[in-house]
Amino acid sequence: MSRQHGIAGPASSHSIFVRSALPAAFAVLAAGCPLPPQGHRTENAGSPPVDREIVSYGFDIQPIFDKNCVVCHRKDGLGESAGIPLHLNSGQARLDLIDQPSVRNPNLILVLPGDPDNSLLYQKVSQDLPPVGFRMPLFDEPLSDLEIDLIRRWIEQGALP
Repeated sequence: MSRQHGIAGPASSHSIFVRSALPAAFAVLAAGCPLPPQGHRTENAGSPPVDREIVSYGFDIQPIFDKNCVVCHRKDGLGESAGIPLHLNSGQARLDLIDQPSVRNPNLILVLPGDPDNSLLYQKVSQDLPPVGFRMPLFDEPLSDLEIDLIRRWIEQGALP
């Protein structure tokens, strides 16, 4: 009788797996999956945002755009058909926002790094009556307080990648 599990015969296939294959699996995963930089989230991109000190464009901001904005702000989307050629899909959105003037009022800058209060993006998601147009997202619930705060902090931190 096996002392470990109280069963007769050889050790169970489960315990053999745990002792032999599991450590090897962890080694393979660890070798191919480097840890993210300290202060960054460990969830997959696209998962709900997490409140933390350093805001990452790729992990925090783009998923907000993907979930709430891209449906209209993309090639051939409603935003483009309304004369606003702002594409917020992954790969180009950040560069299309930084230091770019608004199509509706060129005196307004979409994202002014370090200055969320004067960034039209922040104004459009945080104010019921932004300086131009409407609060975004237009046809859905406003962003959550956490999402709005992440956008604010990302801009405050310099709107870095």
